[in-house]
Amino acid sequence: MSRVDARLRGVSDVPSGRLALRRAFYARHGGALARLGRAELDFIQWEIERGLLNPLGGDPPGSPYWRSAQEAVARDAEVASEALAAGVSLVGAPEGVVAWAAAIRAPDAARWYAAHNRSLVLGMRAVASAARTESVAEQRFINLALRRVLVAELLVVGAVRRPFRPFARAAADPRVGTVRALTRTRWLYPRRYPLPSGWMDHPAQRAWGSAERALAHLLLDPDAARPIAGAHLQALFGPSSADELQYPDHVPSVPDEARSS
Repeated sequence: MSRVDARLRGVSDVPSGRLALRRAFYARHGGALARLGRAELDFIQWEIERGLLNPLGGDPPGSPYWRSAQEAVARDAEVASEALAAGVSLVGAPEGVVAWAAAIRAPDAARWYAAHNRSLVLGMRAVASAARTESVAEQRFINLALRRVLVAELLVVGAVRRPFRPFARAAADPRVGTVRALTRTRWLYPRRYPLPSGWMDHPAQRAWGSAERALAHLLLDPDAARPIAGAHLQALFGPSSADELQYPDHVPSVPDEARSS
């Protein structure tokens, strides 16, 4: 077992340990990367408070999908960190590991999102079977959470209509605390797991969902957004997906529309 495997296994059933491992990663690299990691750490805190990272045999049990997805991001980051420290070549390494190495070497918001989101979507593909064990309501929320983090990346990299670029970059910057504010808003990020069956269909949720989509249409430049979003969708579903899926109207996650590779 590698040192990374050992570290991940050691915290697998300890939610606070998972958070501590990610804090240690960012503290180890410090500086700009540590500030960028604020968004991920705030999101993990929400996962812990909702019980998503509890042991599968716990009382209450955690989530098969959310546990696996969080570990996928952590694994790629830890492997990249170890490889860089040891001077190991990353030729042929997984895409998520290569993206994290780039973020470690030259940290900025765009590279951080590229690393986080590439690890996330590849991790989602790998744990499709776990996602399909979740309730229908939870699968729909997973889809929503994926769309939000992909839109955030697009805002940061400037795939936005010109008049809105300064505002968009500032709002989605992982250093500013937007994730903390959103995950503290209970009608955006629920506190109960599993999700009550009617939560996604509540009139307030439907209204907010429509508002999110309308805002994305207003802000995003489709020509600039399509290559970035398409690359992530292809990582999930294969080469044909970018042509079949319209962004941001419909960004299915693995749980909603699992496809064979």
